[in-house]
This record gives sequence, structure tokens and C-alpha cells, in this order.
Amino acid sequence: MKKILLLLLCVVLYSCADNHVAEIQELCKKADELVENEEYELAIVEYTKAIELNSDSAIIAYIGRGDTYAKLEKNKEALSDLNTAIKLNPENARAYKEKAGVYVNIKEYSSAIEEYTKAIELDNEYNDAIYWRGVCYYNLEKYELALEDYSQSIKLEPSTSNYNNRANVYWELERYQEAIDDYKKSIALDNESTDAILGRGNIYFGLENYTLAIDDYTSVIKLDPEYLHAYTNRSSAYLKLEKHNEALEDCNRSLEIDSSYVIGYLRRASVYQSMENYDKALEDLNKVLDLEPDNTTGYMNRGNVYWDLEDNQAAIDDYTRVIKLDPEYRSGWAYINRGIMKEDLRQPYCSDYKKACELGSELACDYYEDQCD
Repeated sequence: MKKILLLLLCVVLYSCADNHVAEIQELCKKADELVENEEYELAIVEYTKAIELNSDSAIIAYIGRGDTYAKLEKNKEALSDLNTAIKLNPENARAYKEKAGVYVNIKEYSSAIEEYTKAIELDNEYNDAIYWRGVCYYNLEKYELALEDYSQSIKLEPSTSNYNNRANVYWELERYQEAIDDYKKSIALDNESTDAILGRGNIYFGLENYTLAIDDYTSVIKLDPEYLHAYTNRSSAYLKLEKHNEALEDCNRSLEIDSSYVIGYLRRASVYQSMENYDKALEDLNKVLDLEPDNTTGYMNRGNVYWDLEDNQAAIDDYTRVIKLDPEYRSGWAYINRGIMKEDLRQPYCSDYKKACELGSELACDYYEDQCD
């Protein structure tokens, strides 16, 4: 009799567990749909219901809720849920992948790489983990490792984002033709991929092939007439070809689209400076600094305009602001320019050349050796 009762109890418990699993799956499905609709708080409610039914069987709910907390930038709660999921099932690759994503959110890329690697060890074809590990390596400037991951991701699933990212790595490694080839492959997959076309244009620009760069930027604008970077990048290319009117027109168009677009003011100031319209250049650079008071490029460029106007002390003041905000700005250029201005005013300048030299500027080293040693 006791054996029969025990057997019946086991059947009941097993049946309850089965019901809980089904309920958990249904609640998680509902929560997933809410996440897709970006209704994150409501999704968390559904995941929590699933966990409360049976926390030991709700690993998918912990993972889902953890990922949703991450989307809400509640990183502490996200890590807690994902650690619980890993404790419940250390063989679940997705739990490690989502945990890595939290570290990406807070820019702890080394920790993210560790978690992505655990996911990949469990599933060596886990493309999301491979791709995002490549992103982390790229952000840490470990370009060869990023290249390996992007290449593996492309083998698993060729996509525009994979080719675009690998092209960026090739650019950093100065393998320009391979970068162009990857952008072409990306465009072949999606001939309306504005990021790929813009990226290829940027490489042409870097290689001083301004005509091809303009062609690509123009293609981007045709596909997306409000793509701001395409206008300002094309403006820079026109300026290199000394087509000032076209360059000015592109800057104006970008600012018509977005009157707070800082890059638009910076680029237009460069055009005005090239046209020797210094008042207009200063007006735009002052606007930049109104919008972003700590914009180092704004101060640097305004200092350069003051240089052209032979207002050396005003230039020195702006270069000094750059140095205070970013002592290594462009590896010493603020120090070099300030040193030149000080030299013209017969102020002590050797320390500026020396500092720029220490930052790696060969030009500054030459100045220092010629005039200070």
C-alpha cells in the first residue's frame, strides 16, 4: 500500500513539474514577444512569474530576464540573473553570451571576452558569441584577434555587418585593398547598405582618391537623403579638390537637417577658413563650443584660425584648453602649435616641443633638437 501511495505521489509531482515547465515556457514566450516590442518592464513581470512557478526549472526565464535587465541598463540585476542561470546549468552557452553582453554595455571588454570564450567553448559555431568577441577585440585594439573572429563569423554566416566590421579591421591594419574588397562583398549582399558604401568612401578618401569617395558619398545620399555623415564627408572631399561652393553647400544641407549637428559646424568652419572667411569660421567654431564646451577639435581649430589671423595669444589660449582637456591630442599637435606661437611671441617654448616629442612627434623632436638642444 505504501509503495502504491509513494508511486502516486511521484506521478502527481512529475505531473505538476510537467505543468510548470509548460507554464514557464508559455510565460517566457509572452515575455519574449514583449521584449521584441521593447516593452521591457512588462516582459520582466512575465519572466518573474515564470521564475516564481519553479525557480529550479526556469533557467530560460533567468536568462531572458537578465538580458532584459541589461537592455534597461540595470546591469547589477542582469548579472545576478545570468549568474543564477549559469549556476543552474553551467553548460548553457547562451547564459555566458548574455552575461558577456552586460560587460559590453559597461565597456569591460576583457571580462566580456572571457564570457564569450566560455560560450564558444560550449558551442564552437555560436556565431553571435564569435561576432561579439570580435567586436570586443576591436575595441581593445587587438586587431589580429578581431580579424580571426570576424573571419570565422563570415564563414558561419556571411552578412553585411560582418564584412563591414572586418573591413574596419583591415583599415586599421593598413590592408586597404582587402578592406575595399570586404565592403564590395557587403554591398553585393545588400546594394543599399549605406554603412558599407560610406565605409568604402572613407577608405577612398584616406587613399586620397577623392573622386571615388565623392561617388560613394553621393550614392549614400541618394539612398538616404538625411544621412548627415555622408554630407560632411563629401564636403571634406570637395574641400580637398578645392571645390569650395560644393563643400559649403553640403555643410549647409547637413545643418538644415540638424541644426545641432556639431560636425556640420566643424566642417563648415574648415571650408570658411580655406576661403579665408575667418569671421564666419570663428562664428561656426564658437557655435561648436556653445553646443559642446569640452570639444577639443573646436578649440584646436579655433586656435588655428587665430593663427591665420596672427592673433598668437588667442591661439595659445585655445591650444592650452586643448591640452587641459586632452594632453595627448593627436599625439602632440596642440603642444607643437602652442610652441610655435610662443616662439613668435618670444615666450619660452622648448618645453612644448619637448613634450610633443615625448608623445611621439618626429616633427617636434626635430624642432627641439634644432632650437633647444
